[in-house]
This record gives sequence, C-alpha cells and structure tokens, in this order.
Amino acid sequence: MNLSRQFVMSVLALVLLAPCTGLGATLSAEEISDIEQTMAGYRQAWLEDDRARVLDTLSDEIVLFQPGRSTGKIVGKTDVGEFWFPQTDERYPVRRYEISDQEVFGNGDLAILSGRSVLTWETVKNGKVVDRATSRSDFITVLRKEGGEWKIYRQMYQIRD
Repeated sequence: MNLSRQFVMSVLALVLLAPCTGLGATLSAEEISDIEQTMAGYRQAWLEDDRARVLDTLSDEIVLFQPGRSTGKIVGKTDVGEFWFPQTDERYPVRRYEISDQEVFGNGDLAILSGRSVLTWETVKNGKVVDRATSRSDFITVLRKEGGEWKIYRQMYQIRD
C-alpha cells in the first residue's frame, strides 16, 4: 500500500473509530487552549533549535509515522530523538514552522489535532548552510494527557509537495 493511501486509511480509521473510543467534540475550551499552547511551544522550540524542549513535548511512547521510511514508523522518544537530532557534524535548524486549517477534538486523556503545515529547514555543515528545503504537509497529531500535561503521543503526516 503506498504512503498516500496509508495516510488516507489511517485518517479514515481515526474518524470512524472516534465515536467507539469516546472521542468526540467534548474537550473543554481550557483543554483545547492547553493543547494549542503545547503545540505552539513545540513549534517555537523547533524554531529556537531547543532540542531538549522539543523532546520534552513528546510522550515516552511516541510513535512517529514517517513517509518514505521503509519501516513506516519510529517508536519511542529515544529513537525519535536520535532520528531528529543525529550525532553528526550536520544540523538541521528549522527556520519556518506554520500551521493552518487546525482542528482539535477528543475526550478525556486523548486529543487529536489535525491541519496543514509548512516547514522550512536548513542543512548546516561545519557552521555553513549547504542546503535549504521546504515541505508542505497534512498532519495528524494525537496527544495524551500525562501527569497533567499534554504530550505528543502519535504523529503522522503526508507531504503534499
């Protein structure tokens, strides 16, 4: 199954299963605000190249569904951290991270945030920018309340161009 079809099927499964799992438009305005603040802090941490803060927004049980990756996913905060922040002489600072068409829904300790994103990053080698790239994606992020804080529990995206 190609990644585009996998993404569509995953979104469809989330939408169809939401009523069965108690997920619905029942989050309070305060919970939605907390989720939006969590995600705004996550984006700001990327823009500030604050690796510790980026990783702090993740659940220890994070699963990152990565398009184009042969295994399709990366499991656990340690592995996601090593993927996003490899121990090399190259860095990939994010210069732009915007979202639009955002929707938040959920119930209890689970929430789903979906929308579109534009992400621009640079490849920096030995202190010099050697490349710059931009991606536009549709995304779904599942957050779980852990210890009173919303953490990114699952993250999936489909690159549009």
